[in-house]
Amino acid sequence: MAQGFGDRLRRARKMRGLKQAELARVTSADQATICRYETVGGAPTVERLKEFAEALGVSFAWLAIGEGEDPTVGIEDDGAAGVEGAAQ
Repeated sequence: MAQGFGDRLRRARKMRGLKQAELARVTSADQATICRYETVGGAPTVERLKEFAEALGVSFAWLAIGEGEDPTVGIEDDGAAGVEGAAQ
């Protein structure tokens, strides 16, 4: 099954061990926006995509359109997305 942007964002975030709130703190996106990308969909601006890719240590092309090697292969993902609490 092909992954959309929200799926790739969630997998990369979880690969780095970050909660949505933690990713929000290191980018210009707020937690609600990250949650929306991961659950409802939508596409961020190019600038925000670059920001996410840099913060998550993944390539821009993979995060944006799934092009190239998937850095999350082998990472378990329960597929659950939704609002997550702040880091404990």
